[in-house]
Amino acid sequence: MYKLIAIILLLAGCAPGERTIVVRSVEDGRTTFDSRVTIDLLSARFDCRASATGECHYALFAQDCTGTHCDAPPLRQFAVSAGDGQTFDDLPHGVQVCMQREAGPMTAACLHPRS
Repeated sequence: MYKLIAIILLLAGCAPGERTIVVRSVEDGRTTFDSRVTIDLLSARFDCRASATGECHYALFAQDCTGTHCDAPPLRQFAVSAGDGQTFDDLPHGVQVCMQREAGPMTAACLHPRS
């Protein structure tokens, strides 16, 4: 039923709940990481625009993994080559996203970076 309501709203020109996350880092005037994630009610698109390592690495966590001591493993962890994108249609509502340029395991600590 949730997806049916979302489809009706999208057809009506509404995009409720859409969010875009952009992470970009520049070192010495050179872009070393540039990633854009767009999440709406029906899908999520992960675009790796640039990465010094050649890949953007993502980890997805459940919506309820918001506390600083969340020790839940990622729902999904994957990489996208620089210049490419990946779309998923089966993610849970409210999914949380971590992204980095280096390969390796990610924990929910990346949801709460230190200032």
